[in-house]
Order: sequence, then structure tokens, then C-alpha cells
Amino acid sequence: MYTANLNFDNDFDNILINFLKTSNFSVDPNLTSRDLRMKFFNFRKRQIDPQPRKILFSNKFVCPPQHQRGLDILISKIESGENLTPYLSKFIADLDYNDPLLNDWGIYHLHLGEAFESNGSSFIDRTGQLLFLRVDNENAMLINVLSHNSWTDQQMLREIHENWPLINKSIFIGSK
Repeated sequence: MYTANLNFDNDFDNILINFLKTSNFSVDPNLTSRDLRMKFFNFRKRQIDPQPRKILFSNKFVCPPQHQRGLDILISKIESGENLTPYLSKFIADLDYNDPLLNDWGIYHLHLGEAFESNGSSFIDRTGQLLFLRVDNENAMLINVLSHNSWTDQQMLREIHENWPLINKSIFIGSK
């Protein structure tokens, strides 16, 4: 008779560690399993998987003219399924950062720069106005281009509810 000692928790942690290391993160070997998993899933939630998506505009979507070219470039990348990490917040590189807008409302914000930063970073030029959107496996729902301080603008939730009620069943909006 054969016996096998299996430790699926340890195997899972090793998979996460290897993933994070191949994504250029250093992983503290003293992390508890819980902390490692929290960091991993926090990081994964903030990423947008590269895959082609259909663009859907809210009925109140407006892009300022100075950002139209950056938006056009970004839309092309979304439609073709390219990596959008350069457009995300630089906090994507911080495993401990929690994005309240994304965690609470499922809304991403992307910068609308047209070129990579001149300092040689892997991020697009930062812009004061941002594209706010939701994504699922098939769609990118463009809510609007708003200022950097729009993190708590509940109008974004109303736009989601009014424009895509069947796609976004999980969003709860309280009474108006």
C-alpha cells in the first residue's frame, strides 16, 4: 500500500509566491498564508486581464478635447485586448495598496496619456483627468472622463445603473 502526504495549502502558497516573483515582486518569506493570499488577490483584482472587449459608452460620456487622442489610443488597446497595466495607477506595484474605488464600486481609473513617461518608467504619462470604467470579460463600460478627485462621485454608480442594468446586477444603489 502506498501513502501520500499532501499539503494543498502549502502547494497553493508556492503557486502564489511563484506568480508574484515572475511578476517582479519580492515576497517576504515570513508572510503568513493569509497575508500572502490577501496580497495576491488584492494585486489580481487591480489588474485588468488582457483580452479583447467591446466598448460601451455611458449616455453622458464626454471626453475633453485635450484627452481625445489618448482616449482613442486606449480604446484601441482595449478592443484588441492589449495589456492595460501602463494606464493603471502606479500603486499597482504596491501589494499592500487597496483601491477603495475598485474594491467598493468595481470601478477602474485609467490615465489618458499618449506616450510613456519620459523618465523611462513603464507607465503612460499621468493625466489630471482619468477614464473611469468597469470591465467584465466581454465589455469595457466607459462611464466618463472625470477629474482625479472624483473618487467618491456617486453619479458614476448611477451611470452604471442607468446604462447597463443587466450587465451590472451586482451594483447596489441606494435611494436617490
